[in-house]
Amino acid sequence: LRLAHGSLKSTGRGLTDGIRSRRLRHAFVVTQIALSVCLLVGAGLLVRSFARLQARALGFRTENVLTGLLTLPPNRYGGLEQNVAFLEALGARLRAWPGVEAVGLVNALPLTGMNARRPFQVPGLADRDQVADFRIATPQYFSAMGIPLRQGRLFDERDRAGAEEVVLVNETLARRLWPGRNPVGQTIAVPDMATLATRTVVGVVGDTRHEGLAAESQPEIYRPAYQAYWPFFAVAIRGRGDVRVTADALRAAVSSLDRDLPVTDVRGLDERALDSMAWRRSSMALLGVFAVAGTGRSASAWRWGPDPRAWLGSSSPAARPWPAGEWPSALPSRCY
Repeated sequence: LRLAHGSLKSTGRGLTDGIRSRRLRHAFVVTQIALSVCLLVGAGLLVRSFARLQARALGFRTENVLTGLLTLPPNRYGGLEQNVAFLEALGARLRAWPGVEAVGLVNALPLTGMNARRPFQVPGLADRDQVADFRIATPQYFSAMGIPLRQGRLFDERDRAGAEEVVLVNETLARRLWPGRNPVGQTIAVPDMATLATRTVVGVVGDTRHEGLAAESQPEIYRPAYQAYWPFFAVAIRGRGDVRVTADALRAAVSSLDRDLPVTDVRGLDERALDSMAWRRSSMALLGVFAVAGTGRSASAWRWGPDPRAWLGSSSPAARPWPAGEWPSALPSRCY
């Protein structure tokens, strides 16, 4: 009797421990499933957001455009005249290549992380300074990048030192400053480097997402490179085919004009566009992997029943009151 009583007490403790173990196991599995569902939902939302971004327009065409960065040292290019001579000579050499449609240069190329911002004023509209992205571009820059003209005209050979000081603005800035009015012919006070001067708007160009698809279009003001000095430029070469094969030729063309002037970060504009979205694609893929792996683990745990004692530090089968995932159909025979 004493032996039977001891066996019943031992079995009772085993039943209680087993019930607690089963409840703990189910709690772990439910928690794991909930986390997996959250990961799946997050991955789905990220995919949806990524698809929406890809449907947006950058405002320029990235295919068949070779780009590179230049720094014009002030000790050799310390003024507008020296800059203009170099930019014109380089543009002429590059346009002579077979298959080249347009060659443009700009102080801050989209998707490179380069930017410049300047304060400006609009006579009669506001006394306080406003701020816009500031670009200095050669006449063919807009053709090379595929940035459309909306109103007025683009820069041309007339826009040089000594001629009327002119600017282009983008659609965002035009809507903000002159809603319902024609921006062409309006004046705006903007500095090149430091001096604020009034200049005439001769055209409106399309908006661009300078920092990539995730960024919004910002107000932009363009100045002619033949009227405004700047020490840093990026070159954009549009061709009729894959122009990335001309990277060495680009370096050779620059070297023929100035052997001490390097061209850096020579890449296709489409590569820059892909790189601007790389971290989003990586995050989406990583989250998806974790979500699928977590869901598979949860399903396995629900089917076979992980041992919560192992999770808590004990993996010995002897510690289980019965095999994981099984509920005892009857008490052990020693209870009778």
